[in-house]
Amino acid sequence: MTTNKKEIPEELLTMRETALYLRCGISKVQQLISNGTLPSAKLRGSRLVRKSAIEELIASLETEKVIQNSAQELLEKLAGNNKEN
Repeated sequence: MTTNKKEIPEELLTMRETALYLRCGISKVQQLISNGTLPSAKLRGSRLVRKSAIEELIASLETEKVIQNSAQELLEKLAGNNKEN
């Protein structure tokens, strides 16, 4: 039975492909997987990562950065208000 690639709902990436997608080294991908930041599965000796998991990781990092920037802006505003008083 042949499987049409269009029937596969999600793209699975190898470690190397994941590193290329994230523009980092394989050791960084291994670190993300080992600390639980990036979920993966082992199939027939190959470690695979869902592309959607990578996109979720990137989105969470972007959200984290927005929160950090917002917190920094708030602290700066509070510091400015304290100087005025």
